[in-house]
Amino acid sequence: MAIPERSVLLDDRLRRRILVLDGAMGTMIQGRGLTATDFGGSRYEGCNEQLNLTRPDVVADIHAGGAGAAAAAYAAALGDAEARARIATFLARGRAER
Repeated sequence: MAIPERSVLLDDRLRRRILVLDGAMGTMIQGRGLTATDFGGSRYEGCNEQLNLTRPDVVADIHAGGAGAAAAAYAAALGDAEARARIATFLARGRAER
């Protein structure tokens, strides 16, 4: 299947249902050598979702590099930045409570 055909197929699926796509973000984040401060303190260290709030520049840079293309498509399907931030906060709180 050619890339344009895949794009049309992905667009169709995004319009009809929620998709969860893995863009290898965790691997790319680990390669950045981030500290607890980057995550918002030791409580959130390693909670990659928290970076949407504390280091959106890192997340954007990874997406711009293409490594997070699938995750970027997922984020775009969710809507605006505020919606993504709310989801990140929800996920981060769940991990911190474990």
